[in-house]
Amino acid sequence: MEERPIDRLLHQARTLGMNQTKLAERLGVSPQDITNWKKRGMPAEWHATAAQAVLESVEWLLGLQVRPSIPQIGALSLGSEVKTPRRHRSVPIVSWIRAVLWNEDPPTREEIFKWVNDFVVPKQSLPGERAFALVMDLEYMINPIPGQLSLPPGTIIVVDPDHPSDAGDYVLARELETHSPIVGRLVRKGAALEVQVARPDLPAVEIKDPTQQIIGRVLEYQLNQQL
Repeated sequence: MEERPIDRLLHQARTLGMNQTKLAERLGVSPQDITNWKKRGMPAEWHATAAQAVLESVEWLLGLQVRPSIPQIGALSLGSEVKTPRRHRSVPIVSWIRAVLWNEDPPTREEIFKWVNDFVVPKQSLPGERAFALVMDLEYMINPIPGQLSLPPGTIIVVDPDHPSDAGDYVLARELETHSPIVGRLVRKGAALEVQVARPDLPAVEIKDPTQQIIGRVLEYQLNQQL
């Protein structure tokens, strides 16, 4: 029997560790929809979204392109010739408003701008199921000092609410009163915690209640360099 797009989708989803329920959440459909697709075939209008959900191309999903499975793909760091086997997971890009109000509920399909499908991380920092991405537009994350970390507008960062963070890590936090977003390095001064943004002329932001203010740890950014 010829392999159909839905068959390839389900096989690749299993390779990525997603069951039918998780795949349905990733696609923004119900598990019953996927069951129906298994019986009748996947509608053509879902091919692009389905391919993105499992880190593949539409051509691959339609059987027009043969690609190695995820564990066989080597990641090539920007400007590097070293190929290292890596693990992949796509994460949704959401708005800053959605991010600072992050909770246990996954973002709806309407709240997701797109998926970061080429996100590659070392095994130890693989983002969890609730991880999300943001497009930087915070001017205070531009550091004018050469050699220092700078996250200019347009940089994509990936945040994991379930990844533990400690002093020295980069985090996404929020102001306690205004819920304004803060991205920076977590610094401990005695018993106090602060988030230091990239611009050296700006003061650190005090973290009065870590459980309420720290949303998640920033694992990576778009240049494929681990923070």
